[in-house]
Amino acid sequence: MKKSISIFGLLTLISFTTFSCTKDEAKGTPKQPEVKKEEQKDKPKEKPEAQATTDALKIRDGIVVGYFSHLIPKDGIIIVPNSVNVISERAFEDCYYLKEIFIPSSVISIGDKAFSGCKNLQKIKLSEGLEFIGRFAFSKQKKNKGVLIDEGHWHTNKLTEVIIPNSVKLIGEEAFAGCKYLEKVQLPNSLRGIEYSVFQECSKLKTINIPKSLNEIKGWAFQETAITKITIPEGIEEVEGLTFYHCSKLKEVNLPKSLKKIGERAFNGTAISKITIPEGVEVIWISAFGDCSKLREINLPKSLKRIGERAFNGTAISKIIIPEGITYIPEETFRACTKLREINLPKSLQSIEKSAFERTAISKITIPDGVEDIDYEAFKNCTNLETIVLPNTLKSVGDLIFIGCKQLHSVRCLAVKPPYTYTPYILGYGAFKGLKADNQQIKLIVPKGSKALYEKASGWNKFSPIVEE
Repeated sequence: MKKSISIFGLLTLISFTTFSCTKDEAKGTPKQPEVKKEEQKDKPKEKPEAQATTDALKIRDGIVVGYFSHLIPKDGIIIVPNSVNVISERAFEDCYYLKEIFIPSSVISIGDKAFSGCKNLQKIKLSEGLEFIGRFAFSKQKKNKGVLIDEGHWHTNKLTEVIIPNSVKLIGEEAFAGCKYLEKVQLPNSLRGIEYSVFQECSKLKTINIPKSLNEIKGWAFQETAITKITIPEGIEEVEGLTFYHCSKLKEVNLPKSLKKIGERAFNGTAISKITIPEGVEVIWISAFGDCSKLREINLPKSLKRIGERAFNGTAISKIIIPEGITYIPEETFRACTKLREINLPKSLQSIEKSAFERTAISKITIPDGVEDIDYEAFKNCTNLETIVLPNTLKSVGDLIFIGCKQLHSVRCLAVKPPYTYTPYILGYGAFKGLKADNQQIKLIVPKGSKALYEKASGWNKFSPIVEE
C-alpha cells in the first residue's frame, strides 16, 4: 500500500513539472536571464510604441480630435500614428502632460489652437507633407474672468527651436506668439505667407530665415523679437504695420526693389543705424522709423509721395533731403531729432504741420515758395535756430511756431501782405508769443513797401526792428 502511494505521488510531481515550463522551454529555447536593476538603469530609454500613444488619442476618420489625459505616457511623449491626416482645432489644448510630439508625414493640417496652452511642450517634430499651421496653434492669450488681457500676456510653452517642413505653405495668425523660450526658427522655401503676429513677442527669437518664396508678411509678425538682421525678399510690396515694432536688437535691414509701402510703426524702436529706401517706395507711413534712436542716416527715394506723422520722430539723423512730390510735412515728422542740422525741402511743398521740426538742431532754414501754411509749434524749441526765410506764398502762421527758439535773431518774410496769424482770441497764445523773453530782439525783414502793413499786423508787430529790403 505505501509503495503504491509513493509511485502515484512521483507520477503527479513529474506531471506538474512538465506543465509548469514556459512555451520557449517546451520548444527547447533557453530561458532569458533576468536583468538586474542596475543593468536596467544603464539601458538606453526607447521611444514609446505608436500603439501605446494611440490609446491616448481620440481619433475619428483620420482626425485627432482630442486626447485622454489619464492615458498620456508618463514621459509626456506622443507619437501620432500614420493613419492620421489632420490634427483638429483644440485637439491638444491645455494638455499639461504633453512634452514631446512626433507628427508623421501623413498629417497635412494642424488646426487652430491645436496645441494652445501646452505649457510643458518642449519639442515638436513636424514632417514633410504638412501644408498648413492654424491660428494660435502653439500660443494662447491669458484671460481674466473670461476676458482677454491686453496684448503681451501669453500662456507659453517651452519650445526652443522649430523647423517648419518644406511643404508648409501658410502659417496662421499668432501661431507661435508669446513662445518666450523660442530661439531659432527655420522657415521653408515652400512658404507663401506669414500671417499676423505669428512670432509676436517671442522675446528670445534671434535666428530666423526669410524664404524667397514669400509673397506677404502681415503686421506684427516679428514684433518684439530679438532678431538682429533681416532681409526681406523680392516680391514683397509692403512691410505692414508693426511688423518689426520694438525689435530692439535689429541692426540691419535690407529692403527689396519691389517694395512700395512701409507701414505704420513697421520699424519703430529698432536699433538700425542707417537704411536706404529703394526707388519704388511711395509711402512711408505713421511712425515707421519713429524712436529709432540709433538711426543716423536715411536716404529717401524720388518715388516717395507721402510721409506719415512722426515717421522719423526721435531718430539721430543729421541731414535729410525730402524729394520732390511731397506736398506736406505731417505733424511731428522730425520731432525730437536733436541732431538734425540740415534740411532740404522740395519745391512741391505746400504746408508744414504741427511740431514738424520741433526740437531739431537746425540753425537756419529756407521755406520754399509754394508753402501756404505753417502750423503751430512747427519750430518749437529749436534752440540753435538763428535765421529763417519765409516764402512769398505764405498765407497763415500757427500759434507758438518759434517759442523756445532762444538764438533766433532774424526772420525774413517775402510775402508782401502779412500772413494771417492765430491770435490769442482764437487759440489763446499767439503765433510769436515768447519771442521777447529775456529782452530778446528779433529783426523782421520784409519786402519794400510792406513795413507799414507789418507794423499794424497782429503778431508781426511784436518784432523789433522791422526793416525793408
